[in-house]
Amino acid sequence: MTHEALAPPVLPPGHQAVAADVVVDTTTVPSPTEEQVRAADHVFAQRQDESQQVKALLGLYTGVLLGHQLLVETFQRQDEREEAERKDDPKRPDPEE
Repeated sequence: MTHEALAPPVLPPGHQAVAADVVVDTTTVPSPTEEQVRAADHVFAQRQDESQQVKALLGLYTGVLLGHQLLVETFQRQDEREEAERKDDPKRPDPEE
């Protein structure tokens, strides 16, 4: 395995680096108002409700699939047991005849 040195990143043409003498605006963002906080909480609360509903639906779907698979396996094994019993007991009549 070979290790190749990666080239340093290059700025695409047209972008210039900020000069050191340029002053960057360092104003802070004002804190949110009480109304903005309530609005944000409301939005995220709705998403949590939707997430709970999706979890419930996935759980229901998974349970139905698991129950179906268990029933299919149970009845297939029952059929296999009946076939094995028919082969072992020659006196028993075949119900398909």
